[in-house]
Amino acid sequence: MLLTRLLLLSGLTLEPETITSHDMFYLDNRSVEVVCSKTLFHIHTSMLSFHSPMLCQMFSQVNLTTAESPNGCLCIVSSDTPTNFVTLLKVIYLPE
Repeated sequence: MLLTRLLLLSGLTLEPETITSHDMFYLDNRSVEVVCSKTLFHIHTSMLSFHSPMLCQMFSQVNLTTAESPNGCLCIVSSDTPTNFVTLLKVIYLPE
């Protein structure tokens, strides 16, 4: 499985069965999968890129450790904690 290969390439030793989908940010119609620790997020690169030039640049980089997942979208393994990544996503998706 490609996700397993990505996890191994990034130095993580997770089995796909140990990865759980985030309850709030596992969205339909997503364009990227992000794995933080053992949590899988399905999100939209367009939303992230719109709100952050840095993320826009990150998504456009060719040398990023990325590949298509079995689900047909970009898959990124992040070193961020799920809690920190959720904080970022709440700012972007749920502004007050």
